[in-house]
Amino acid sequence: MLIMTTRELLLRALEDALRDERWFLAYLIEMAVQQAHDEEHQHYRPRLVDREDFRGVE
Repeated sequence: MLIMTTRELLLRALEDALRDERWFLAYLIEMAVQQAHDEEHQHYRPRLVDREDFRGVE
């Protein structure tokens, strides 16, 4: 049975997007790969959203 990490799956999707010249999709996948990498190595710490962040936004 083959088990792949999120990062490995995203890298495979990135290769497919680049091969098909889907540049914006490749860009989005690359951002997701970086986030997955950061999460695997615990560099990523989600920020809690505070109500104050949206003060004045309707």
